[in-house]
Amino acid sequence: MHRFFLTLSLVIFFIPLLMAQVDSSAMHQTYKLTVEDDVLTLKIKNMEDRKTWSAARSSENVFETIASSSIITDEEIKRSGAISIAEALRLLPGVFVREKTNGNFSVHIGGGENINNDLSNYENTNALLTINGIPFNDTYQGGIFWETVPVAMIDIKQIEVVRTGSSALYGRNALSGVINIVTKMTDTKYLKAHGNFQGGSHQVFSHQANASFAAANKGLFKISAFYNSRDRFQDAYYIAGKNSYISSDSLLFYQPDVERTNSFTHVSMSNFGVDGFGTWQVNSEVNVEAMISNVNSDVQSVLQGLNQLMLSGRKNQSTRVALKSKIYGLNTAISYQKN
Repeated sequence: MHRFFLTLSLVIFFIPLLMAQVDSSAMHQTYKLTVEDDVLTLKIKNMEDRKTWSAARSSENVFETIASSSIITDEEIKRSGAISIAEALRLLPGVFVREKTNGNFSVHIGGGENINNDLSNYENTNALLTINGIPFNDTYQGGIFWETVPVAMIDIKQIEVVRTGSSALYGRNALSGVINIVTKMTDTKYLKAHGNFQGGSHQVFSHQANASFAAANKGLFKISAFYNSRDRFQDAYYIAGKNSYISSDSLLFYQPDVERTNSFTHVSMSNFGVDGFGTWQVNSEVNVEAMISNVNSDVQSVLQGLNQLMLSGRKNQSTRVALKSKIYGLNTAISYQKN
């Protein structure tokens, strides 16, 4: 009887050790990786087909391009809840986005510029904005006023950002990088319409709609319209000389020309735009793309200047026309902009 209990005790003692040794060996075998056979050939799920055009002005895989670049797709923008292009750019690494007033943004790439901390009316002039490869920086100072960008959120296919200097390919405005917005085109010959309407606190509205269709089996067309509006977070304004705040109904007492700055003191940003896109695939060697847009915008921002009020306003009406073509290997691009 004693011998039986001794044998049973030894079995109970050694079984867990044997199982632990087997499990340890199996675990070691399962997670064993080698650099040559495994690490260098790892595949990223659903990322193999991400193509960028902006880095080298030719289509290539975003993970194989020599320039530091990133892409955000329309599906990722939709899931993020961003209702403006600047807000969507916050999702990309190396892009710095500041909101100076409600809906009024300043975007910088790589931190290469001297970004002041006074929230002054300062725009990035070292980054180039392109839409389908066509430059769209403003003609005033070569910067980017995001409220004038003539693209609705529902028209964006993807946004490509190159975080390295690209002046050799794009000119002096691409000193710190390039932001390229790629728009969608219809994939059906039938009439197709889409709308998106959103609203929130502080009178935040973002309304967009488009209609696309095909013609003659060679042309694809789209007409799009958008309206965005946001109110200020507060009614009071800061008076630099008195180091205090006043209500909006007392603005004229401190700055007589404030009515020319912004007629609607509660509005922080509003814009309305209509644009049209078209592409004609004549044959396999001839393709023509066109874009025409008109945008009206009104922005109330902040400015550290000589006036009593820390206030600045921008009203803009811009018309843009762009034409791209590829004819038997010859690529051309022409654009016209009037502000």
